[in-house]
Amino acid sequence: MRRICWLWRVVVLLVILTDLCSAATYDVAIVSGVVYDGSGRAPYRGDIGIKGDRIVALGTLAGDAERVIDAQGLAVAPGFINMLSWAGDYLLVDGRSQSDIRQGVTLEVMGEGTSMGPLNDAMKREIAATRGDLNFQIEWTTLGEYLEYMARRGVSTNIASFVGAATVRAHVLGYDDVRATPEQLQQMRALVGQAMREGAVGVSSALIYAPGSYANTEELIALAREASAHDGMYISHIRSEGNGLLDALDELTAIARAANVRTELYHMKVAGQANWPKLGAMIAKIEQARAEGLAVTANMYTYTAGATGLDAAMPPWVQAGGYSAWAKRLKDPEIRKRVLREMTTPTDEWENLMLLAGSPENVLLVGFKNDELKPLTGKTLAEIARLRGTSPAETAMDLVIEDDSEVGTIYFLMSEENVKRQIALPWVSFCSDSGSLAPEGVFLKSNVHPRAYGSFARLLGKYVRQEKVIGLAEAVRRLTSQPAENLRLDRRGRLREGYYADVVVFDPETIIDRATFAKPHQYATGMKHVFVNGTQVLRDGEHTGATPGRVVRGPGWARRNDSKNGNKKRAKRAGHSEKIPLILDADTANEIDDLYAIVRALLEPKFDVKGLTSAQWRHHLSPEETAIESQKLNEDILRLMGLTAIPHPMGSEMIMGKPWGGYEPRNSPATEFIIKTARAMPKGQRLSVACLGAVTNLASAVKLAPDIIPRIRCYTMSCQFDPQKKIWNKDEFNCRRDLNAANYLFNTKGLELHIMTATTSRDLRFELDVVKAKLLSKGDVWDYLARRWMTFSPNSKTWIFWDLALIEAMVRPELAKEETFLAPPENTQRLIHVYTDIDQEAMEADWWRVVKEAQDK
Repeated sequence: MRRICWLWRVVVLLVILTDLCSAATYDVAIVSGVVYDGSGRAPYRGDIGIKGDRIVALGTLAGDAERVIDAQGLAVAPGFINMLSWAGDYLLVDGRSQSDIRQGVTLEVMGEGTSMGPLNDAMKREIAATRGDLNFQIEWTTLGEYLEYMARRGVSTNIASFVGAATVRAHVLGYDDVRATPEQLQQMRALVGQAMREGAVGVSSALIYAPGSYANTEELIALAREASAHDGMYISHIRSEGNGLLDALDELTAIARAANVRTELYHMKVAGQANWPKLGAMIAKIEQARAEGLAVTANMYTYTAGATGLDAAMPPWVQAGGYSAWAKRLKDPEIRKRVLREMTTPTDEWENLMLLAGSPENVLLVGFKNDELKPLTGKTLAEIARLRGTSPAETAMDLVIEDDSEVGTIYFLMSEENVKRQIALPWVSFCSDSGSLAPEGVFLKSNVHPRAYGSFARLLGKYVRQEKVIGLAEAVRRLTSQPAENLRLDRRGRLREGYYADVVVFDPETIIDRATFAKPHQYATGMKHVFVNGTQVLRDGEHTGATPGRVVRGPGWARRNDSKNGNKKRAKRAGHSEKIPLILDADTANEIDDLYAIVRALLEPKFDVKGLTSAQWRHHLSPEETAIESQKLNEDILRLMGLTAIPHPMGSEMIMGKPWGGYEPRNSPATEFIIKTARAMPKGQRLSVACLGAVTNLASAVKLAPDIIPRIRCYTMSCQFDPQKKIWNKDEFNCRRDLNAANYLFNTKGLELHIMTATTSRDLRFELDVVKAKLLSKGDVWDYLARRWMTFSPNSKTWIFWDLALIEAMVRPELAKEETFLAPPENTQRLIHVYTDIDQEAMEADWWRVVKEAQDK
């Protein structure tokens, strides 16, 4: 009996081992496609391997897959991001998000001015009374609860949201046109802060609609500052897109400046024919703000008509107090006379879309709540007025009363020429400004703007393929990585190893929108396959029924846990640990860029800089004490930044080993500090050590204390490397002058090693004239950086910022491509991580953004 049991165990073990050996390398392999990775660079023909919810391989795949998708002749790209979506209500009715999924949208960003939290009981009653045909229960209170509720119910797209400034205002002040007291404003800020910690991507405003229009600039600055404190964005439908456009834009940039916040303009447009020539001035104002260092961007939809309600044709004062108060006022004969007069009189005091449309013939009614009014769907305001024998303004007031709603309305406002000019702007992303629905069931009870079914396909079909306004690679960038980076999303928006597998496959020769204003309920065509978090949602153009969507949270997200002593600890922010412990080991006296890299790291809130150590950098036969020279510069920077409490021990003046080889360690205060700090790391947490130059201090620490190997991550700027041919070249300054230590790190098994090669980082170049213009006379540390260049190499008009590239890649991983390769053939053959590409423009922009923020504080 014992022998039988023993034999049975052997059989079971063999079966398990056979299963493990036969397990597929990838769940899905998308092969032979034309890959647009989201960077905006030229595409390449290649494969993508997906395992679980992540992209695990790109290029030419090795290994097998459970399922293979042949993408021959098709474009493969990251999933598209809808920067202004009204999908929320629709997804509560039908989570499949059909009209957007069939265009390649994998993330819906909601919350223009209003959001589905935080709510109080009165607000819940208001939503229930005005939701129209879309019937759903409100089973949440906060914004975070709403997003989690949606994800639990099942949605096909990922979801994210801004917290609405109008929602926060209504929560504290109600719907009246009143000013907030300091105490009330503090309550509003607290609500924004709570939403940011729950994962909101920022705070939003919509300043032509009540009650959002009642907020003054000071109120908006206060709320934007709260979002900025959590690294969020301020995004706005500005007070005017028509007569008062340029003044409204000035308010937006004033808020950006005062709140020190990334800022975006919702659905960029110039409304009203008389205003169309203002687009040039609008663009100039935004680009001037960007040149000033403000992070101002915009989004847009690809149509000449907007959609909202009849509330946008009536003065804000009549809407104070919410819908019930509004409708009651419209029934008062005296008030009606005043409203009628104001609706038909041009003004710059409020945004009258009926007049901006130019004629009631350009106002299309598409969404009625009252069944008796639904036959009017698709008719213009002029047509309905003629049928009723009343003026267009009177008809609009009557319809609002009779429908018990604001009435869904399309206004034809913009010019096609301006739409094309906006699409060409590199800082503009895209949106639908609409729901995501299907041509079935309750959704057919109303018409919608065709942008609900076609905004993204229209961009790729009409404006990219047919009219060639921009190229496909650039269009993909602005549908993917640009909005992801603006929102500071974690591992979204690019096709990269380790990123979430939001992937779309489409035919660039056939993709097109089909929805029209007369027949809007028509799907776009040309999108073949869509994956959300690794799960296929669209297969051969048909929805699979899968609902793998998740909540995508902003950088302020904090998941809190109670520790044993009752203290609450911040656990995660945007997918990162609470702080990254870091030691900077720098041969600062070697060049210019080390100082800039150090300052960038010291200013980064996600870093907990444990120490700044000094390294040697001259040849072993040189008599100079180079570590001492670096030490002086490091101490200068810490002093000028008020950070002298950060430990700054000096490193070795001697290289590891001998000039002819060997691994004799060099003990020094820096080496001892690295060992001590690594050993003090809490269980499960690693210390990052970034070597901005020679690596003797780090290599010696590893040699002297091998127990720290699993406790550290090593980042170095070293070597030249050809990723295509996989050829290493150690004839690079840092590696050549400290070759023994570099080889020791390459050879150390189990050591996590990340290398920014000189081949990659040489693309990051700064210009002296720009540095002088932005740093001189801007404060002690900024003067110091500029003058370091001017004295160290006054004749160099440009400089490669090698080390800054490494720090930027650590801070903003979405700005660098990191791949895994075998170590050089003469070293121990193990896998190491190599940065093979960077977005140098975005890195330089990020540096200046951080500088501007620091200068403004």
